[in-house]
Amino acid sequence: MELISLDGSDALPGSTGVSGSTRAVIEAQHLVKDYRLRGRASGRRLRAVDDVSLVCRSGETVGVVGESGCGKTTLGRMIAGLINPTSGSVRVNSDLPSPRAGPRTPGKVQIVFQNPAESLDPRKRIITSVAEPLVRSTRKIRFELASAALGTVGLDEKIGMRYPHQLSGGQQQRACIARAIIGEPSVIVLDEAVSALDVLLQRDVLGLLLDLQRRRRASYVFISHDMAAVVAVSTYIMVMYLGRIVEVLESPQVARGMLHPYSVALQSAELLYSPGKGPRSPILLRGEAPSAIDRPRGCRFAGRCPVAEDCCRSEEPPLTDHGDGHLVACYRPGALQWEVR
Repeated sequence: MELISLDGSDALPGSTGVSGSTRAVIEAQHLVKDYRLRGRASGRRLRAVDDVSLVCRSGETVGVVGESGCGKTTLGRMIAGLINPTSGSVRVNSDLPSPRAGPRTPGKVQIVFQNPAESLDPRKRIITSVAEPLVRSTRKIRFELASAALGTVGLDEKIGMRYPHQLSGGQQQRACIARAIIGEPSVIVLDEAVSALDVLLQRDVLGLLLDLQRRRRASYVFISHDMAAVVAVSTYIMVMYLGRIVEVLESPQVARGMLHPYSVALQSAELLYSPGKGPRSPILLRGEAPSAIDRPRGCRFAGRCPVAEDCCRSEEPPLTDHGDGHLVACYRPGALQWEVR
């Protein structure tokens, strides 16, 4: 992804958001992640993330949305420092309050995973798991802060003394969020953090995240395949396809219409109803996503795109600004229409 120059300086996608005057808490520049293949394909490489850049400012939420296999989880793990990029860099603002020193130490970036049951040690009480990030503090301070963090997410001390299997899915995810916030990180990566919950619990957890953001100026990288959830919580949205960002826009711009054909199809896949008309028909894409090992020449979505032309298959389109910071990597932006009601 190319960096875009604004006012004479290099600005990453998202830096024109509603809180553009606020200092960036995390910047990722030109991230690339390749995996070496084994077996018959030994020696070849699979590119999971291809030249992705983003910025997240204090109190903002960066939403990353795309279908399975698009590379969004790999991107989140690179931002969280769980895996190293093949090339590119992640910079965390070390001037922000944190219990650790240094830009890439635990506490600066935390992550909440999709399945809370697998994120918690079944042999440890909830309060012990929540206190784990504070390994350098005394036992008394750890448990005092863990109790406070549990209270912040709506869990009392009695629940803190239970084991993970004694909690509901929503309570388990709240405990994981408490563990993520206890170290006052610069940014929290939420990797499909609500997708394993039922609809009512999703609403409760999303409401909790928004409340924490208002009170603490928390910053999130919210990763999901659910377009509706991403729009509900994000300051701006990045749509990802086959390792690359194909569209970037602020959440209010979604109501005016997304421009990339893949984004439009993804949005139409949400189960929406019109009064008296029943469910609305989604845009059905033919075929499957191409291989990340042998990517086609040109636009990587062209083989499934209903409005693709010859130019789309010859050269990959760059991210282009279509006004108000709305970036689209497409030669025919807006050609695929789907009514948003």
